[in-house]
Amino acid sequence: AKSVALCVKTLLHAQVPGNRVMLGRKTLTSLKKSTLTTLIEGDQSMPAVLPARYQNGEPVYEYKRHEGTIYIHGGGRIELMGLDEPEKLGSMAFGAAGIDEITELTFEEYSKVASRVRLPAYVGRTDLTSQVYGATNPDAPTHWAYNHWFGPDSVGADRLVSSTRSFDNPFLPERYRSWLNGLTGQQRDRYVEGKWIAMGGAFFEPFQRDLH
Repeated sequence: AKSVALCVKTLLHAQVPGNRVMLGRKTLTSLKKSTLTTLIEGDQSMPAVLPARYQNGEPVYEYKRHEGTIYIHGGGRIELMGLDEPEKLGSMAFGAAGIDEITELTFEEYSKVASRVRLPAYVGRTDLTSQVYGATNPDAPTHWAYNHWFGPDSVGADRLVSSTRSFDNPFLPERYRSWLNGLTGQQRDRYVEGKWIAMGGAFFEPFQRDLH
C-alpha cells in the first residue's frame, strides 16, 4: 500500500502543467519490477494508479519506454530513474521527486536527489509544493533515514511522516494476513507493526529445533 500512496502522490505532482517529476528507486530494474507496475498495471488485488491510456477517445498518458518517461496529457511528465549512479542527475531539475524504498539509498544518494528539486512549477498553487517524498519499510534506528525523519535533527524541520501497520493495507489477501499473524518478536515489530528496530541478526524467533 505504501507504493500505491507513493504513486498517487507522484501522479498529483505530474498533473501540474509543465512539471517534471522524478520517480526513482535504488536501481531502475527494481523500480520497473515494483513501483512502475503499481503505477501503470496494478495487480489482481488493486487497480493501476494511472487509469487507462485512453478515456472517451482522448489520451490520458503516453509511456515512452526508451526514454523512461511518462507524459501526462494536459500536465507534466514522470521521469523513471535508477539512483545507484547519482552523478547522472547532475544536469537535471525537477519540481518534485518520489523515492521508493528510501532505506536502500545512502544519504549521499538521497541528498543528490534533493539537490535536483528546484523547478518553480508551483507558482500560484496552494495545494501542492515542491518537495521530496518517499516510502519505505522500516530499518534499524541507526539508519540515516530514521535519524533524518525521526531523530533530534528532524524536530521543527519541514518534514512529515505517516507510519502504518501492515494490517492497514486493505489489499492484503487473507492468506498473507494469516502468515503475518504468525510472526512474533522482532519480526512482528518490524514487518507487522512497522517499528524501526534493530534485528540483532535474528532471523527465526523463537528458535525451534524441529522446525528450523
